[in-house]
Amino acid sequence: MSDENGHFMASNEEMEVRQQLADEVKRARRLTPTEAETVIRFAKDEDTYLINASEKTLVKSILGHSMACMTRLTVQDENETFSSYRDPEEVLPLEDSERVVSISARMPIGTLTVKGSSRNSDSHAQIINTPSDVADIREAFDNGED
Repeated sequence: MSDENGHFMASNEEMEVRQQLADEVKRARRLTPTEAETVIRFAKDEDTYLINASEKTLVKSILGHSMACMTRLTVQDENETFSSYRDPEEVLPLEDSERVVSISARMPIGTLTVKGSSRNSDSHAQIINTPSDVADIREAFDNGED
């Protein structure tokens, strides 16, 4: 599925699977602050950015975002062996010893905001916005200039 601008939109069925995966993120071992990194990359000629996140709150937020086109979901087992998946349905059901530890996804640039002033909180969970949060921002990007 895609939106009016041709950006990826997850189906209702995929969002249900992602919700199950988001519930499993809670069980993942807590990473050290150094391990729990987030990387955002994009080029000027692209209308999407790539986000790689291993912080639980961001992994859950990306899984819950209908415009996030998953490129990789990483699962870790009790032996600390990692497995990567492209399709969220391939991951379920997780074994009791498996944990969702990171995600990579492509998202529309309009979902990314760098503000002129800081938020009221430095919480990383507030970095990812939902499609309804960014409707005005998307319109500005569609009509804006470089």
